[in-house]
Amino acid sequence: MRVVLVLFWRRWRLSPIRHMMPRHMFLASVFAACFSTLICFAHIVNDTISYFAFIIICQIPFCLTCDIYVVIGASLYLAFNKTQDQLKLNALAQQRGDVDRQMEIARWIRVSNTLLKPRTGVIFMAISVSAQVLVQTVYGLYHWADVSNTMADADNANPYVSTFTNVAVYKSLVNTLIFVVLAFRLRIVVDAHGMKQNLKRIGKWSLIGFAVYLALYPFMKYFVFNPSNPITAVIACIVFTFSATIPVWQTYQPDHTAVDDATHIKLNMFEKLLNTKAGYDAFYDQLTREFAVENLLFWTETETFRKSFQSGRGIIRQGFFPDHQAGSVSLPTDTGRVDLPNGKDADSAAQMARSIYAKYIGNDAPLEVNLSSDLFRYYRAFFESGDDITTKDGFGPLLFARASACILALMESNSLAHFKVRHAAVWQGFLDSLQEATVLDRFTIGVDDSITPHRPDAGTSHSPSIA
Repeated sequence: MRVVLVLFWRRWRLSPIRHMMPRHMFLASVFAACFSTLICFAHIVNDTISYFAFIIICQIPFCLTCDIYVVIGASLYLAFNKTQDQLKLNALAQQRGDVDRQMEIARWIRVSNTLLKPRTGVIFMAISVSAQVLVQTVYGLYHWADVSNTMADADNANPYVSTFTNVAVYKSLVNTLIFVVLAFRLRIVVDAHGMKQNLKRIGKWSLIGFAVYLALYPFMKYFVFNPSNPITAVIACIVFTFSATIPVWQTYQPDHTAVDDATHIKLNMFEKLLNTKAGYDAFYDQLTREFAVENLLFWTETETFRKSFQSGRGIIRQGFFPDHQAGSVSLPTDTGRVDLPNGKDADSAAQMARSIYAKYIGNDAPLEVNLSSDLFRYYRAFFESGDDITTKDGFGPLLFARASACILALMESNSLAHFKVRHAAVWQGFLDSLQEATVLDRFTIGVDDSITPHRPDAGTSHSPSIA
């Protein structure tokens, strides 16, 4: 187990571990390993340690393991509901809907962000295990004569000893039931990296362990040794296998979803995919189920902002769909190119920029995206200085270019490989369309553009520049 834990810690940045709440799973694995180890060595200290001390020492890592899985399940369920709220907020903003309703949804999203922070889970586990130990300690001191005997002399048939032992068992059983219910309520969530499947397996085997323990406990006095200990240790090892061993093993497996042609995984290829309606719709649906749709919404709005500075057939691409919710696309006409807006247009662009900042980057942003601390500091200094942003050097079509490029790379790294498997038909159709466009381009080179059909998506992809 120690070897697996070391490998898990050293490889947690690799797929699929990095997509499976690695810190939570690592701690759960550590506590499960501690619990199974203590159970296995119970016979060594059978004659030297009091029943009171052994039960409390053993059950602390046991209960912490159950608590962490509750935190994992609750976090995923909360993240799913947060994503649904983000979609509602984005739809209301696009439709200029009820402002009060938007504020209410934004408030719940901020609450969700607070609950999803690591310290919230730590506080929950600390309160949970402290309450359990306090109840056991008070009860044990009140019935000290019954629980102060050594492990060998403890009478499991004694109702006071039984109650003392099962305080943590029943509390952890309730936690496990909550965890299992949450795991099965995540049916709609894409199991992109095996997380949901692992959670269901862990929950199933945990319930089997509880059932075996509760079934054998009334018959303890008929056995020469406690049969529940080795069985419980085996169940703990099985849970450890699903939470740590299998994910570590998967990091050594080849990525079967990798594309042979290296050009297919470049960002410009990914961006071209998002510039097709079928590709955008399918990727939008996938990120909704992976709790990461705010990344696509941010990239969409920053592209819209960039295009507000420029127009013309050579720059605007047909495949981009900022009005995704409405499902409609309007193509611009050739009106030339405008490098920078002036007057009223500048105010409109500034308002759009502030809206993007408030929604995705600012303090308490309801759809906050995952940017580096340097980018967060840059944008917060840019927008919160109190000066007119239209007069600043950074204001222009490339204002969000670095952030947009980072989010585009993040989506490609985290979700594109699974997208190719889950939406294989969409991906293959996209590749076929590229191949067809390449063949057509061979016959249109040198032909006067005025007599060839206009295909805006056949040109070079205009990725956001890196400032």
